[in-house]
Amino acid sequence: MDNHGEDSPRIGILINEIDGFFNRPLIDGFRAKAQQLGLKLLFFPVRIIDVESAFERQYNQLLNFADTPHIDGLISVTSSFMSAGDHDATVAALARLAHVPMVSLGLTLPWAPTIAPDNTTGFRALIEHLIQDHGCKRIAFMKGRESNPDAIARYEVFLACMEAAGLPIDERLIVCGEFDHYHGRLAMEALLERQSPFDALVAANDEMALAAMSVAAERGLHIPEDFAVVGFDDVLSLHRTGPPLSTVRQPLREQAELALDVLLAKLRGEAVSDSYIVPTRLVLRQTCGCRSDRLPPPAMLGVSASTNADDSVVEQMLNAAVVQNEYRDDYRQHIARLHRSLFDEDTKPFDACVSDVAEACLAQQGDLSTLQALLFVMYRRLFADSAMTRQELQRYGERLQNGQILISNAYALDQLRIAFASKFNDTQFTGQLRARVSSFEIDQTLDLIENAIARLGQRSCYIGLYDAPVSFDGIRHSETLVRAHLIFSVVDGVRQKLDGAASFPATHLVPDALFRASGFEVMCLFPVAQLNHHFGYLALDVTSEPPTSRLEVVIEEITSTLCGALVAAELARARDMLRNDLADVAQKNRRLADLAERDELTGLYNRRGFFTRAEAAMVANAGRPLVVIFADLDRLKYINDSFGHKEGDFAIRMAAQILAHAFRSGDVVSRMGGDEFVILGVECSPAAAERIRARIYRMFDNFNARSGKGYPLGCSIGYCELPAHSAISLETVISQADSFLYEEKSRRKAARDAAGGEQRVR
Repeated sequence: MDNHGEDSPRIGILINEIDGFFNRPLIDGFRAKAQQLGLKLLFFPVRIIDVESAFERQYNQLLNFADTPHIDGLISVTSSFMSAGDHDATVAALARLAHVPMVSLGLTLPWAPTIAPDNTTGFRALIEHLIQDHGCKRIAFMKGRESNPDAIARYEVFLACMEAAGLPIDERLIVCGEFDHYHGRLAMEALLERQSPFDALVAANDEMALAAMSVAAERGLHIPEDFAVVGFDDVLSLHRTGPPLSTVRQPLREQAELALDVLLAKLRGEAVSDSYIVPTRLVLRQTCGCRSDRLPPPAMLGVSASTNADDSVVEQMLNAAVVQNEYRDDYRQHIARLHRSLFDEDTKPFDACVSDVAEACLAQQGDLSTLQALLFVMYRRLFADSAMTRQELQRYGERLQNGQILISNAYALDQLRIAFASKFNDTQFTGQLRARVSSFEIDQTLDLIENAIARLGQRSCYIGLYDAPVSFDGIRHSETLVRAHLIFSVVDGVRQKLDGAASFPATHLVPDALFRASGFEVMCLFPVAQLNHHFGYLALDVTSEPPTSRLEVVIEEITSTLCGALVAAELARARDMLRNDLADVAQKNRRLADLAERDELTGLYNRRGFFTRAEAAMVANAGRPLVVIFADLDRLKYINDSFGHKEGDFAIRMAAQILAHAFRSGDVVSRMGGDEFVILGVECSPAAAERIRARIYRMFDNFNARSGKGYPLGCSIGYCELPAHSAISLETVISQADSFLYEEKSRRKAARDAAGGEQRVR
């Protein structure tokens, strides 16, 4: 097979979200392997199956497209949408695709080969390490979701280790954290409330372990001094401050690459196994107690303060740190540099060396966990060198510990740089879209989308609409997709003319070829939907990775704008068609006008409703003081990432209620999209706006005092006066208010940081 020709295999990938830390290594693995082999990928970012949320159901409608003729086989990253989903519902939904050649990651499907991590070896070694090396006897366990196969397997490993060590199982020390941060916090709070002492907590994944550590810190507990904490995954361990987490590394990138290899073998007609187990490895850091003041076991091999490390010692260190073969030559050089500088008279050469090596590892791997493990190995081996005095051991040990801090700081700065660049691009993108939407004409909206796609640097994009919108109550009850037609097509950067475009089977996505290049290509499919109505889909070429880590958020901004235009167009058609029946016209117009001008999540006015109502209010109140107020919900991304999109939706609704109660009935209160709200205050001076801002901040404080949530809800507010009889446009005033908002946000963040610093000093 010519992998770089027109007949390159086309692979569909079902995965829960394409943004986020956990899925990033998987996606990187898929892309790297596909680029190496010249494959074509089509991502379907589905969600948790069979849930009530309309947002989730919109994305799960994409499962209907997974049977498209544009793909030859499927990889289902089933574990990514099973961590909080129902097992039977997930299997039933995927069973509709059983006739398509498929490989499953994480969950066993009867008709597909399964690739899963080794839940036994590394996890058993971690628990035995707590028992044998640290003497832990009363060990608490935080389980994942009851129906999840990984959660079940890891709990069984825990039970077997406890039995083998002759340690009793105390049911008071068993809690369930559902595999997510929010429920992990609840489980840890319940565990501590039971007041049953324990000396270690084993969590079935890192997300729950980190949630438990955050609760412990809030209670004034110290890890590992008060108790050890360990997890499983090693994906989130460096995305936080505090003691580094001891865990089990799950090789996600390797699983993605293996999944492609197995599926390609299956497509070639070769025999494949029913299941593949990918090895995991133990990663010991600080939270298990290994970096406490206790010395490690004396049986470990040592290194001397000579100029060069012995070759056999270097190989042992590489093995202990589990350095992958492809990076071993580089790490041999890193070890030589680190070893020479560690024993320098001055500490500065070693600090500089660690920083340089960290920068090189980030550039090559985008990850510092291997370097972190290597310094830990050096630390443990150092103390076995009996030729050194205790003062020398203390000096060099402190250097290695400080090196761990430098690694964490380097990673944090790298993530901050990425996040800043992403936020900058996201703001540019959404800002352009919002600033120019003053009407909801379809043609104008499509022109804006063309400009936005160009700014994202993507060469091709297609938007298809069903010949009639599809309604659905759940993924298992959705209507069958019949036919669709393109309303927007950009191919290789050129907008295509689509006048009188014919319809085609909806699962075909486009009337001809979806993939056009001869080699590596990546496409991603997104829903165009509102509430329970699915209008169509957007297919975006992402062969060149977009300059944002929040692509789904950006695309949702596009599709929500498009949905507003579609609803407005439906309203216009309804007015024309029902002109002769005034009663029906009035009823239809009221329903469609309300749908077109109201935000579905909060019930406030949306962007269209704001412009319509605000312009009318400006005319009615000409000559009176007006103020445009811009409010931005604080830390919504953190709430979504830590507690889930459902909790994020709740936070948006509560913020909307607070803002609605803060203003009068004559003011125009709206949600412009995402975490941003805009209000037009009628007969409102800047002095009054300042009082309103203070009142809103107090209302958020009052809500937080009684909400019982694991996060503070808040917002930052900026405002700008709209001078009487001024010719300045509403869009310009909104933009100025937005600028003042970000000044206020910076001021509030500085105040929070200062307050946090004072608390730490105390």
